[in-house]
Amino acid sequence: MYSSMHTRLCTVKMMSVSVVMLSIWGCSSIASVEATADDPTTLSGLNQTVVNGLTTNTATLNSPANSPEQSDDESTLDLAALTMTVYKSPTCGCCSGWVEYMKEEGFTVNSVDTDDMSSIKTQLGLTAPQLRSCHTAVIDGYVIEGHVPGNDVKRLLSERADILGLTAPGMPMMSPGMASRIPKDYDVLAVDKDGGTQLWSAY
Repeated sequence: MYSSMHTRLCTVKMMSVSVVMLSIWGCSSIASVEATADDPTTLSGLNQTVVNGLTTNTATLNSPANSPEQSDDESTLDLAALTMTVYKSPTCGCCSGWVEYMKEEGFTVNSVDTDDMSSIKTQLGLTAPQLRSCHTAVIDGYVIEGHVPGNDVKRLLSERADILGLTAPGMPMMSPGMASRIPKDYDVLAVDKDGGTQLWSAY
């Protein structure tokens, strides 16, 4: 009987010691977390938590290394540093519409009214009649003929293609400056310096 009571007393003492040790460990952990929280240099370690079995590190997710970066083309293209000169007939409404559209696209545009568009196109190297449109623009050494969408011009300026320029032959009905700000149902062609063409964009 004495042995049984002694065993019970030892068990109770051991349990008490365990509870005390657990309490001390818990307080120590809380103190450690509080100390870490007060130290901004260690916040990245605190941000690692386990939620529903998944480890998430907030500091890593929000770090610049994981943020989307601008492409080199987008970061180097400065439209404000370029001026587009547009040669057009003073009575052409769709030409004026395209000029306003390009301004809204972020281009700085200088309009020049003229009654001799054919000579200007020839001087700029656009000699083939089937490639011509109403107005003709020049920007950064490239010829832009007709109702070419703004994004195509921006792409050309970014890629610096070795061509004469771009053309939207004729007067596409569903084009910026005509009946649709969003281009539809026509092609934009790249014109080589020798007069050859290749598809640039299809709408």
